[in-house]
Amino acid sequence: MNNKRYKNDYKIGFFKRLKLLLSDKFFGNIIIEEKFSNSLKFYLKVALVLTLIIGAITFMQAKSLSDMIARRLQSDIPDFKFEQGKLIFDGNMPIRINEEDMIFVIDTTGNNTINDLKPTVTNKPLTFIDSEGIYFYDPLGNANPLGENLSFETLGNLNLSKTDIIDTLNNSNIFALILTFVSSFAFFGHKIINPIYMFLVAKIISLVKKINIANLELLSLVLYALTVPNFLHLLASVTGFIPSIFHWVYMGVGVFFIVRFFNSLGASSVDINV
Repeated sequence: MNNKRYKNDYKIGFFKRLKLLLSDKFFGNIIIEEKFSNSLKFYLKVALVLTLIIGAITFMQAKSLSDMIARRLQSDIPDFKFEQGKLIFDGNMPIRINEEDMIFVIDTTGNNTINDLKPTVTNKPLTFIDSEGIYFYDPLGNANPLGENLSFETLGNLNLSKTDIIDTLNNSNIFALILTFVSSFAFFGHKIINPIYMFLVAKIISLVKKINIANLELLSLVLYALTVPNFLHLLASVTGFIPSIFHWVYMGVGVFFIVRFFNSLGASSVDINV
């Protein structure tokens, strides 16, 4: 396609670009005629806006969760403490707590594992806590933003009692801030890595369709093609509905836009003034 050394610098606003991306199938012609920096700036703006939204929602949810945990610890959980990266618990176990949208099981005896408990849940996520860490399982196949487990080894030599944790949850936002940072970092990291995968897919498609396009032009198309998938990722993260096939849905929508761009390159021009 356009291999000119000097590229155009169209003055198109952020929201106008979104509109053209969704409504004009010939927008790919403008994308490859522009400087790559314009595409990169647009993509980073989208990624940062979505990450800020994820961060804000995660903070509110984590703050509510920390308040609930503090109440439950105070009323339902026997004394415990963390020593040398291990959870030490008093009282009879396992302890099972059924919340409206989650089941918590605590057992530091070693008699139960997350795999033992998986068959006991059918429609609610399970959080299992043993002496080594916290484990997450969702029978519906939805991914947890914190991963499959969190190890208490990250606490190092820190010693904490039940009272210390309740006071921290009630009087500090550190728990909510940590969860917010982890989820925001993971979300933004996903946005940085995925263009690499999509570029490779787009490169293969361009070779199959015998489209002569420079690598930076192709990468520009990829950055725009991932806009809608990234909004879908935001929606999935906010609702908590992230099925096991979500990655393929994400990539599939991106491929749809790539093919749409390819099919219209050079076919017409876009009126950016409307």
